[in-house]
Amino acid sequence: MVKRAIRFFRGYRRIEVSSAYPERFLNMCLSRDIELWDVEHFDDGCVRCTLSSRDCRTALELEKKCMCDIDIIKRGGFLTAVSPLSGRYFLIGAAAVCIFLCWASSLFLWRVGIYGCKDISERELSSQLAALGLQPGVRISSVDKENIRLELMNSRDDIAYITINIRGSEARVDVKERGPDEAPELPLGPCDIVSDKDGVIKSIQVLEGEKLVSDGQTVIAGDRLVSGLMTSSQGEVRQVKSMANVTLRTWRTVGAALSREIYAIDPTGRVRKDYALEIGGRRIEGYVVEKSPFPWYYKTREVLPLTVGGFTLPFARVIKETYYECAPRLLELSEEKCALLLEDSCKALLQGVIGDGSIVSSKITTHFDGGRLYLTMEAECEEKAGRYAPIDITGE
Repeated sequence: MVKRAIRFFRGYRRIEVSSAYPERFLNMCLSRDIELWDVEHFDDGCVRCTLSSRDCRTALELEKKCMCDIDIIKRGGFLTAVSPLSGRYFLIGAAAVCIFLCWASSLFLWRVGIYGCKDISERELSSQLAALGLQPGVRISSVDKENIRLELMNSRDDIAYITINIRGSEARVDVKERGPDEAPELPLGPCDIVSDKDGVIKSIQVLEGEKLVSDGQTVIAGDRLVSGLMTSSQGEVRQVKSMANVTLRTWRTVGAALSREIYAIDPTGRVRKDYALEIGGRRIEGYVVEKSPFPWYYKTREVLPLTVGGFTLPFARVIKETYYECAPRLLELSEEKCALLLEDSCKALLQGVIGDGSIVSSKITTHFDGGRLYLTMEAECEEKAGRYAPIDITGE
């Protein structure tokens, strides 16, 4: 197969040799290292064979020496195939442009596929990957897979492991999610467990290590809860990897504020559309002067592929932004509704702080200041506590 391809690009000739002794011609070709293939013998002293275009000139010079007649019956090869197109410059130029575009497109990412997401939002993960430099349209050589993988794993606790592989013009991102009860990976060596927040010990269950605190004891962030140094009955000290379930009673205070003047927006029906061209991650705006067409508006954003002659360019895309004009309308909210809204916001904020913990009780106070309603929530919570730390060999 490779030989045939080489012969095609070099060009070949099919010749017919007529002589009383055609073997003389074959022997002369052999002595001059002229390669022949597809040799056919006929009874009337005729031989047909194929040779390269370069060797054909040498073979024709043997016509008199071998006392034979040599006729070229067929010409073939790349140059012969494209010779009818030699006068069609536009067609040749278009083919060259297509070849260049195909080559250029192989330097960019066409698609980023995310696999393995169940509870994690693919859209959110795709936005994070784009912020780290992994998105359609970027040069493959500019993608640092290992750095993106480490940045993503360090910034998210819900991802146990992630791999990034680039094959051709597609990046495949495989995600393994961390289960709700799955703890982060333990350190490799012996370690202590120290408190990561202030509070009162409600319960502590030590699975490995030496217990240093008891129920009802007050601790602050940084206090050791479990030691990785264990002393046996024989007085031998050994280092272990501490493991424990610790629950703290904590007290948290969060606050939120809301203006008494809250506006809603009603669409007026006026619409403005703006287009921008993004090439290789660089955006070219379609407008010249104004950025915001209306004083009050909301907008939608669409990313459209750029297609030229039915071929989609992977490194370029069109961004369509649609602006909808709105008119502001003052809402009349009672103090009770504002307080309920702020209470829900504080609970959501507090839940985000304590994570898997629970709110035992809460106390809410409100007051007005400068036309704004302020709400403060003081809550007693129960939270999981403890983080791994290098073992303290001093024992202090």
